[in-house]
Amino acid sequence: MSEADGEPVPPAGVMQGRADGGGRVYQAGRDQYITHYTSPAPAPGGCAPLHVDTLVADRADFIGRERELAWLHSVLPPEGEKTAVVISAIGGIGGVGKTALAVHAAHQFMDRFPDIRLYIDLHGYDPAGHPPTAPNAVLGEFLDLLGVPPDRVPAGLDARAATFRNLLASRQVLLVLDNARDEQQVRPLLPGSPGCFVLVTSRNRLSGLEAKHLDLDVFSEAEALVLLKQIVGDVRVEAEPHDAADICRLVGYLGLGLSVAAHKLRSRPTWTLAFYAARLRSEHGCLRELSVGDRAVAAALALSYAPLPEPHRRLFRLLASHPGDSYTPHSTAALLDASPQEAEDVLEDLLDQYMVQQREHGRYHMHDLLRAFARTCADTEDAPEATCAAVERLACWYLVTADTARRLLSPTDPERTFEAVAEPRHPLPMTDHAQALSWCEAERKTLAALVRATAKAGLDKLTWQIPWILFSFFRLRGHYGDWVSTHLLALEAAERLDHPAARANTLNNLGLAYWRLRRLDDAITCYEQALPLHRGVGNQVNEANSLTNLGLVYWELQRYNEAISCHRRALHLRWETGDRQGEGATLNNLGLVYVEMGLCDEGLVYYQQALLLRQQADDRRGQGITLDNIGIAYRDTGLLVEALTYLLQALDIRRDIGDREGVANTLKSLGETYLQAGDTAKARACWIESAALYDALGVPEAAEVRSRLSILDAI
Repeated sequence: MSEADGEPVPPAGVMQGRADGGGRVYQAGRDQYITHYTSPAPAPGGCAPLHVDTLVADRADFIGRERELAWLHSVLPPEGEKTAVVISAIGGIGGVGKTALAVHAAHQFMDRFPDIRLYIDLHGYDPAGHPPTAPNAVLGEFLDLLGVPPDRVPAGLDARAATFRNLLASRQVLLVLDNARDEQQVRPLLPGSPGCFVLVTSRNRLSGLEAKHLDLDVFSEAEALVLLKQIVGDVRVEAEPHDAADICRLVGYLGLGLSVAAHKLRSRPTWTLAFYAARLRSEHGCLRELSVGDRAVAAALALSYAPLPEPHRRLFRLLASHPGDSYTPHSTAALLDASPQEAEDVLEDLLDQYMVQQREHGRYHMHDLLRAFARTCADTEDAPEATCAAVERLACWYLVTADTARRLLSPTDPERTFEAVAEPRHPLPMTDHAQALSWCEAERKTLAALVRATAKAGLDKLTWQIPWILFSFFRLRGHYGDWVSTHLLALEAAERLDHPAARANTLNNLGLAYWRLRRLDDAITCYEQALPLHRGVGNQVNEANSLTNLGLVYWELQRYNEAISCHRRALHLRWETGDRQGEGATLNNLGLVYVEMGLCDEGLVYYQQALLLRQQADDRRGQGITLDNIGIAYRDTGLLVEALTYLLQALDIRRDIGDREGVANTLKSLGETYLQAGDTAKARACWIESAALYDALGVPEAAEVRSRLSILDAI
């Protein structure tokens, strides 16, 4: 007995509510204990004095969510306004903090609702596996709480709902319906009169409910760190700030994950944050480490996974095998071996269940912890052969689609055929250069990750061919980190296959990346290894390509005689094979060497021949290169008007085809030309844009241009 009021004290952790006339309600989990005292029950529809409050306690460690709370306050009708009942549905993945937000908001709204404040867990997703609480049973509990005698509680759902609505008429009512399964469970529980405000939380989007919808996202990094400090303590967190930030990132800023991680650290004072972060980073370690006491992130996520139909569960598991951080219906269709429409239908259902997210139209994402959970499910439920087959289907789809893009980005490049690659059932159609470039940029990270995935899966033919097809894109846009890393994996795959042609092609393309990064010794090594391989397989066109590229490296090193020798040998092979486009590239590079040697007239002759061939071949990328070179040659001879004419033509072409490094190069040349012409404002503008592009590409020229800018600023 409590010494304060002489009434029974509820068990620890039990929810306490109040009914009019002295009634007292206790609730623990799914069970509710009600003690009634003598009190007249109000007639249904009447307005007898009634006060009921079953709100659970607010969390003492609640932090952040200012934006979401402000939104909830904004949808709350002004006091005294006779508006219809307002429903706010808070949705999000398991563990994101929906209940905490709803309860915290409800406590902020308490003064607005002096009559009735009701909270109930609908057990839509129940850890014990119990079915969701039926609306009829919920209404029975509500009517009991509101003082309706058992013999006056109707049996049917519709009658109970009508009695409940009549009882709440003209009253100020705050209703929190937590953990709802679907709209059918919620609709019968909604009041119908003004003065009521309902907060619903669910792992289902409840799109069919006429409500104000709030999709609750994970914490911001700043909020996550505040929560970590609140539980672990300022001293430990501030002593290891980088590891604290790493822990927040590793748990995906998910509220439950942060709370579990923080309580685990608090219960293990000898652990450093760095030690725990390392445990979280271990393979399959994140979910295993996010468990403390009876709280586990994996268990919370399983509640959302278990009710899904098997086709949805299968796709959810397969998405763990998708190497990218976003998926489209077309790529998902390849993974699922279905049509894009079928894949989109399942993705949309998963979106409604918050098992995937959508930050941009047509692209789906998965939270990192959900992805880890999906991988765990796949490991236990799917055969490794089935998973590998799905990855192979996906890689084939990306390879064929990347080749479609390549044809549009570089239509004058030689034809390329695939070796033992299955044609995907639903290839992605593309029609123009802009669409191809947009797709490659959007999928770049996925394509690089896919090469790593195929290498890990032992799919060596795909591992070397995907970078081979992507070469045209990398040459156009840079992305040197991906260029080099994918080609190194491709080279290893070609060596495992004992495929001389694949090794030679990969070495040639890798050498060009090294040349652009000014890793000249590495570039020479690549070309010296590639040349005998080309000769061994009798591919004179590719031998000429490697000779031309090696000549560029020698030109960069001012080894002019060796550069001329390489280019002349390449030119002879071009003539023998009738490779007119390649001839244009080699003539352009010969012009570079002669101009660099101070023989501008001879160099311009080669440039003009190269430009004519490239125009005849409609090689726009090559035209941009040669026009830029002609402009530089004219500038260096003092013919600034002619120089600007050619450079501006080059800039237009390079912008039009999306050649980022080409644009940066021409802007650098234009800046120098404008400076010589006395127009410092235009020179500065060109160099500022050029430096930004070089920075994005991560190439050494950025420092050179910034140095020129600093000199210009000092003038």
